[in-house]
Amino acid sequence: DDLHDRDRGTNKGTIISKDYYFENGVVPPRKLDISQIAIKQPEFNAWGSCVENSCTYVPLQQRYTGYSKYANLILDGANRFASLKGPIEGGEWDTVIAAVDRGSNGAEKRPTGIVVSALLKAVLMGNALLISENNANDIRDALLARFYVNEAGYAASLMAESAKEGDKSRALAALELGVDSWNSYFAVVNRAIVPKVGERLALTVK
Repeated sequence: DDLHDRDRGTNKGTIISKDYYFENGVVPPRKLDISQIAIKQPEFNAWGSCVENSCTYVPLQQRYTGYSKYANLILDGANRFASLKGPIEGGEWDTVIAAVDRGSNGAEKRPTGIVVSALLKAVLMGNALLISENNANDIRDALLARFYVNEAGYAASLMAESAKEGDKSRALAALELGVDSWNSYFAVVNRAIVPKVGERLALTVK
């Protein structure tokens, strides 16, 4: 089954509840083709909606600060997630779980895995890159970025569950969804990453 086609309910258990689906009741595509947004999916795109008065413009300093603070940590987590194919196929379940664990402050304290930590930072960087203080009411791009953060978060949770059950096929399906989600997130935020902000983001693990 396609893990993308599921009942998301009220977004309970997501990384951040307020995303594009939660706000609009619309599920964006599993793989986002950013070149087609303005033509086929304008509802996902806030860019250019106020070109005449530049109300969607996010200051370079704001973007640079957010990028500098979070980009490398996000890439480390995203690439770690993408690198888990080998451990899954080899049945190295402790390695998989450690990477995607959401952590716990309960009786059995566990650290948050590098993947989930990166997802939390991805929300913050998306806000810095995509939300203009001049037009804070139009946050479609940030909501879209959050949607893919939540999809990657779901994939990480499913991978953790599959690892505990020793289910390789399910874990690999979660891996594929997560990679698609990370790539789509990067497609959204990369439009705001110009040379003066930094290098555009991409998975380096294939």
